[in-house]
Amino acid sequence: MSNLTFSGTFQRSSPASFADKVGIPIGWIVVHHSHIPEKADRRMAHGEWFEVSSDRGTIYRMLRFSPNIVKGDDHKPGTMVIDWIGWIDLHNRDEDVDAPLKLTVSRVQAWKRPWAYLKHPDPAVRLSGWLGWASVVLGLIALALSLVALPYCWIGEHIGSLGPPIVGSCRAS
Repeated sequence: MSNLTFSGTFQRSSPASFADKVGIPIGWIVVHHSHIPEKADRRMAHGEWFEVSSDRGTIYRMLRFSPNIVKGDDHKPGTMVIDWIGWIDLHNRDEDVDAPLKLTVSRVQAWKRPWAYLKHPDPAVRLSGWLGWASVVLGLIALALSLVALPYCWIGEHIGSLGPPIVGSCRAS
């Protein structure tokens, strides 16, 4: 396990009940700061994409820390501030979602990060992720077409050189 991976049993706390004055953005989770003990590691982890996995589901969220949350131990579950959709996805959309879950929270690898935006709970972020991927695909198609057409550039030059004789012949009529 890396310094940015931890696991434990968690119960859900609503983002609305956690923050009276400052709201938590959609797609963020909050855990006790001692899950990542080193301050430098916590600073590196704050606001980064993390994969939250149970035995029934996986979600992607950004991580934040708070000392005001119960960490939990072997006898009682800790608390995680998480949105409702994420919590029921971790329960595999089961009927009973009140039970605590054993979760593993690990930083998303670099190659998975572009895909994490497509799983975000905020529709605007998902849309921007899809538009970003569409622009990458269209850019690659344009690059491939230009590379295919590169050997045939002389055709355009010859067609362009035909312009004056054609235009000149039109004037003669």
